[in-house]
Amino acid sequence: MSLPVAIIVGIIAIPIYAYFWAAIFRWDNNRKAKGNKLKLMRKSTFYSIFIVQAIGAAICVILAIYISYFK
Repeated sequence: MSLPVAIIVGIIAIPIYAYFWAAIFRWDNNRKAKGNKLKLMRKSTFYSIFIVQAIGAAICVILAIYISYFK
């Protein structure tokens, strides 16, 4: 895989990965909250988890590209 293709695949994969895991966190939190009469997750909490997951995914993609192509 060439470097530009790896970068494009990484850019496409980052939001998919981040949304998937943020949705899993929201689903699990809402499931626990309904059973225990707690508050459901707010949208701002969901988006903050999404941003943290996206940053983590970007770091992983950058490290993978660096290790694959520049070492």
